[in-house]
Amino acid sequence: MQQCQLEYEDNSTTQLININDLANPFTNDFRSISKSNFHLMCEQYLPLIIDHVSSLCLSNGEETPELSEHLIHYCLTIDEFIHLRSLLLEKIDSADTILNITSDFFYLSYLTHLKIIKCHFTYGKSPQQLIIDIWRLINLTHCTLDITFEPILTFIGLPIISKELNHLLRSTPSLQHLCITFGQSIDTKLDRVFPIPLITTLKLDFNGSLLALTSILQNMPNLLHLKLETETINLNGNQWKQILIDYVPKIKIFRFLMKVFSFRHNYTEEQLEDFLDTFRTPFWLDEHQWFIRCNWPQHINKVFVLYTLPYCFSDTYVIYQNQWSKTTCPTARDYNSYDRVMNVFYKGCIDNLTLLPRCFPNIRRLTLRFPSNNHFWTIIPTLDHLTSLNVIETRKNSRSEFLLEDLLN
Repeated sequence: MQQCQLEYEDNSTTQLININDLANPFTNDFRSISKSNFHLMCEQYLPLIIDHVSSLCLSNGEETPELSEHLIHYCLTIDEFIHLRSLLLEKIDSADTILNITSDFFYLSYLTHLKIIKCHFTYGKSPQQLIIDIWRLINLTHCTLDITFEPILTFIGLPIISKELNHLLRSTPSLQHLCITFGQSIDTKLDRVFPIPLITTLKLDFNGSLLALTSILQNMPNLLHLKLETETINLNGNQWKQILIDYVPKIKIFRFLMKVFSFRHNYTEEQLEDFLDTFRTPFWLDEHQWFIRCNWPQHINKVFVLYTLPYCFSDTYVIYQNQWSKTTCPTARDYNSYDRVMNVFYKGCIDNLTLLPRCFPNIRRLTLRFPSNNHFWTIIPTLDHLTSLNVIETRKNSRSEFLLEDLLN
């Protein structure tokens, strides 16, 4: 079998270039090549193989300054790497240079992996064009952006953005991972969702109707991971089971947070126990091992919160003084750490022993309502990561002063 060998010995005058089979794919990493060897490569060899290069790395580091500009000097532009699948741009401190490269993305129909890291977008340049150029990569599956933007007040307005989900899906036929927010006003746009069979991961912050949700799911037959946060969907375990089986039969991971409101009647413990029992069936416990917890603030008896374990949402978690809490997990202690939660509202003295095993070790922002008690440190064992503290005192209490002093120390 014929081989293509490219070797650069930067500390000598030796360069071995043996090209016998131009059908082989090439990987070119120019981040550590000497300037003389780079010029030799651009002048004599790269034009011969440019349409066979599959991976390209360009850097503007100390060892290879202004590398991308040197390519242009030899009339070699990104659009000529027509079979490029992977591109890395590193340490480029000029917005114009970055945009000169990304403006040719339209021609890179095979590009699936893009990294733009340790780069700097200079003052006065809006990132709008950069985002538009990246959006033109129709087969892109992996994108990493680590770019520092100079402080500038700007709004990115993308001409392809629309309230219609179908517009997005038609523009990205190879989309595999989607994270999106829906409000109630979007419902009218979801009667006919464009099929997206390549989607495997979906994260939804959803406040539309059940009809709109099923319209989305039934067009994602290969969905494997679903994460849903909603205040408008109120389904029990049997109803969820039917939807998952009918529309996303390949689902492996299902995480949800449902905040359920009712203005017509007050909830009772018996009703919530019956509701929770629908998540104690073999489908939930044995087949998938999906466990649920239900929290019910009893002083607000028109609302309860239902979520999967382990808790995987970073929104504000409210710890109520008088709260009923039950789980379908037989070993609840396995999921006592709520390490994803960054914001906590701790509402007064907590005496409910079902709450005490739970702990929040990584909170950044804490709102604390006094008076409190000694159970506080059981639930919140450390404040090492705390950046913001808001204290609410409902009545004067000497213990509040001691606890506050303890917190500050």
